[in-house]
Amino acid sequence: MILSEFQNKDRYINLHPLFEKGFVFLEKENLSQLPEGKLEIDGDDLFAIISKPGTSAEKMLKLEAHKKYIDIHYIIAGTELFGWKNLKDCKHMEGEFDFEKDFVLYNDQDFTSFLLNKYNFVVVYPEDGHSPGIKTEHLHKVVLKIKL
Repeated sequence: MILSEFQNKDRYINLHPLFEKGFVFLEKENLSQLPEGKLEIDGDDLFAIISKPGTSAEKMLKLEAHKKYIDIHYIIAGTELFGWKNLKDCKHMEGEFDFEKDFVLYNDQDFTSFLLNKYNFVVVYPEDGHSPGIKTEHLHKVVLKIKL
């Protein structure tokens, strides 16, 4: 996992061939005006999911994990309480891994949480169990999905 501010993005561009293209997308002047939903950037190799969940009270969410994609969660506006736990320490898988959706949930509740603010981003790899949206305030965000 990587947690940083967008101004530091150049430190991470070389970690994956599509990171630079993803960060260029996040620099779009009209990013905050784009509609909610999925936007293709480079086919299934790189796409964005834009959401505007607004404000929610704190809730215990499950950790999620992926095998085919790296996620970059970027905050356009507002704040988000985000959870993380090393996947090797997750013990309570809920169901089987869904390969079509590249998704599995864990019921582990003892995880680290941190607050993401405007212009923060977090990169989560397949070894990172993560729980976005534990609590949100006026949240508007983009999740980049980057194929490994």
